[in-house]
Amino acid sequence: MLSVPLNAVAQDTNSCGSLENGYGPYDYTNSEHFTIKLPIVERAHFDAGVERLVGHAAKGNGSAMLGGDIDYTLRAFPNHHRALYSMLRYYVEMVPRGAARLRYSAECYFVRAIQLAPTDPTARMLQGIYFLKIDRPEEAQASFERALELAPESAETHYNAGLGYVDLKEYDQALEHALKAYELGYPLMGLKNKLKRLGVWEDSQ
Repeated sequence: MLSVPLNAVAQDTNSCGSLENGYGPYDYTNSEHFTIKLPIVERAHFDAGVERLVGHAAKGNGSAMLGGDIDYTLRAFPNHHRALYSMLRYYVEMVPRGAARLRYSAECYFVRAIQLAPTDPTARMLQGIYFLKIDRPEEAQASFERALELAPESAETHYNAGLGYVDLKEYDQALEHALKAYELGYPLMGLKNKLKRLGVWEDSQ
């Protein structure tokens, strides 16, 4: 079993800047904020191009202002789920190739999201995915476990927790989460295939 305490992924919120912002901050999981405030931010700063990390189509800026658009979106909506995923991809894929770092570290954007909305399980799950991608599986599992406390029937979180336990070589735990993920209807077979290659998954399961 994982022994890392859930607060092991925490970071001093003072080092991650104030949540105060000229517009917001708003909660992505709040239906009123989502309906009324979110479209204003997304039209100006988070269109499909920014989400795909190629830049804002309307501005014709390619990737030049990409980091600024992601940062603005996450300051207005710190727990914007899709923007958090784009941010983590930006740090994993683009910063190593020379792209400029954003206003805050990736860890800080997650701290800020959780500070704003501590009961948002998706922000916790995305934090776990980020830690998996940078090879910090113990911290990833702490995030996934907290996400599952908040949303125990999340197929996507069970799936990613299973991947984390594979990295930790805790295969019984990985299988438990895989079975739950597929029972809940998760469509991707990557975890199942990994467990098959390891001799952990049997076709009778």
